[in-house]
Amino acid sequence: MKIRNFVSKHDHNKGGAHKSKKDYSRKKLKKRLKKYLKWLGD
Repeated sequence: MKIRNFVSKHDHNKGGAHKSKKDYSRKKLKKRLKKYLKWLGD
């Protein structure tokens, strides 16, 4: 189980490597936050 998780996490073909859900949502949130702040500033 642990080994399978490790493999899927670091498998580039599955898109697991470098893109954990945390990183993805953090990027998304940053974009949202910028939009939101822009909207507040207008």
